[in-house]
Amino acid sequence: MLDTIITTAPEVHEQVLAVGENLAPQAPPGADGKVNTALAYFMWGCIAIGIMGVMGAGAWFVVARRAGNAEEVQGTIARIVGGCLLIILAGPVVNALVS
Repeated sequence: MLDTIITTAPEVHEQVLAVGENLAPQAPPGADGKVNTALAYFMWGCIAIGIMGVMGAGAWFVVARRAGNAEEVQGTIARIVGGCLLIILAGPVVNALVS
């Protein structure tokens, strides 16, 4: 039985890869507009939260600088900027991975 598995495994592997080569993402019928609208609303919310985060971090930076501990805030600002970049690049990154 082990010999049978060893001899047929490469053939099955090639067949599975051949099936997966020609896949093209396709939305279910009637879902295009709804999904695009939901993604647009979600992206708008993410951008609004990102803007509020940057504004809040800026205010926190000013207050922390007066108190003398501005070094702590720099890491927070870096995380907020990194999160904003991730939100902006989400679409192109996923598109590059899929295609």
